[in-house]
Amino acid sequence: MITPPLALAVLLTVAVLGFPPATTAGQLEDIGKEIAGTMERIGGMIDSKEPNPADAESQFKLGMMYYNGDGVPQNYIHAHMWLNLAAAQGHPNARKMRDSLTEKPFFGQAKMTPEQIAQAQELAKNWRPSTTKKW
Repeated sequence: MITPPLALAVLLTVAVLGFPPATTAGQLEDIGKEIAGTMERIGGMIDSKEPNPADAESQFKLGMMYYNGDGVPQNYIHAHMWLNLAAAQGHPNARKMRDSLTEKPFFGQAKMTPEQIAQAQELAKNWRPSTTKKW
């Protein structure tokens, strides 16, 4: 059944990505469900209050979304940036998760190269919360 949030997600998908000629209604519904699920996760992340990306818990959750590729493409640079910002504010788990990206395990290699770590640190250093409301 197509619910209003699902219909909105399908419409947004078509508006942004276009309508591929071979796309079936079932495929569009699947895409819409995926987008609606992402919108729900993001909505749950902010706990029904206005989002505050300067808040350590919000930064940690964003970092974990990028770390795991949960609702966003997996991106260790962005994960490191958000986890670093949360750790700087004293979030209890952010430092451990950030360090798991950079430390070499007993076997294998670290998830990030020194260049990627430097890029993430530069992004965190230059990040400033927006002063304009986007909601």
